[in-house]
Amino acid sequence: MKKMFIIFTLLTTLVISANTQVQAKTSKELDDKINTLTKSCNGGDMANCLNLAVIYASGEGVKQDYNKVAELLTKACDGKNIDACLSLGYMYMEGIGIKLNDKKAVELFTRTCDNENLGGCTNLGIMYEKGKGVEQDYKKAIELYSNACEGGDLMGCNNLGNSYYNGLGVLLNYDNALSLFKKACEGGSNLGCSNFKKTYKEVCLNNPKKYCSKYQ
Repeated sequence: MKKMFIIFTLLTTLVISANTQVQAKTSKELDDKINTLTKSCNGGDMANCLNLAVIYASGEGVKQDYNKVAELLTKACDGKNIDACLSLGYMYMEGIGIKLNDKKAVELFTRTCDNENLGGCTNLGIMYEKGKGVEQDYKKAIELYSNACEGGDLMGCNNLGNSYYNGLGVLLNYDNALSLFKKACEGGSNLGCSNFKKTYKEVCLNNPKKYCSKYQ
């Protein structure tokens, strides 16, 4: 359930950011919306294939169908919609609506990252950190997280913070971890806030003079 929520949130965020989603309230409006998007998607509008995928992911006016979501994202991605490629990569990574395939996920995240999609860079970093579909490479993960974070991707900042907290690919550095978690938190990441609070509590108990004064 959590993974499905994540993919729906990811898809919805992409559509809202593109400002292409049309609100519908009544059953007739929903039916008309779905029919319009379907015709548009079949006619080659890849952005509306992505919009339609959001509907099937949410179950808005249709039966929730992640196989259909994967089908629509594949079509949109093949049609060079990079946002669709990002979501499709996540579905391959988690095996949602499609057979789990780490190598395919890496391929899609690489494509999205190369096209300056920061979410793709962060997810590619995850694959390198975990050694999924590629040889485990913490330094490569750090490089990807750093670039994503510098570009404003909050998950990239959070993951980079985790790397400093655990000493993966970099020297363990609680101060850097706290700074990165704080940056993610201030940007609106609940996970960043949670990690900041947890790390702050842990390190302040052990060494308050070194780590805590700047975060009072």
